[in-house]
Amino acid sequence: MTNKLKKYSTISNNPEIEYIVNKSRFIARAYPVSNPEEIEEIIQSVRKEHYKANHVCSAYILAQEPVKLKYSDDGEPSGTAGRPILNVIEKQELTDILILVIRYFGGIKLGKGGLVRAYTESASRVLEEATKVWVQEYCIIEIETEYSFYQGLKLELAKHNIKPEKEEFLDIVRLRFEIPVEETDWFINFIEDYTNNNYLDEIIETKLLEKKFNEAHIIK
Repeated sequence: MTNKLKKYSTISNNPEIEYIVNKSRFIARAYPVSNPEEIEEIIQSVRKEHYKANHVCSAYILAQEPVKLKYSDDGEPSGTAGRPILNVIEKQELTDILILVIRYFGGIKLGKGGLVRAYTESASRVLEEATKVWVQEYCIIEIETEYSFYQGLKLELAKHNIKPEKEEFLDIVRLRFEIPVEETDWFINFIEDYTNNNYLDEIIETKLLEKKFNEAHIIK
């Protein structure tokens, strides 16, 4: 049984671009994916949609241990389509992603070098339109402390790119945070020092969360 990677970058949208080279039409699409079965369904659906296309070339990487990757030239000369698409994904260090490039032949042969450039450019352009996100294992932590610490604690945590996901105001203040697993000890020590040990903490659960890049990392 394979395990999911604990941290990786992927995409959260499904962009599409069109690129014309010597009358050949290249349509590139990128998909966030999570398993081979989902990928196969997408590929078969696109084949039905573009049943008149000459080629539906693909490459994907899945965020698992060990990382799973695969590519297909779909009838193009070996090494001219799937591998260049995969190279673009690897260069941008993305996983849990599928890129398809659909080609309608325009009557002018591009040669192996031309094909490599066309598929590379198609994959690169579609990723320019992708929304990239960071996925990481987070601890969901609840902190209870006195009201006298509330405002100052929020301001200090904001300096480290940390803000509460939920706030409850009872006889005490209860704050819920999402903290990267490897930063949990640092975070608890920070709370302890700031409140002079006047706090309670509870780890509710640990799970993979998707974050925007600018919100994903604690600034120490």
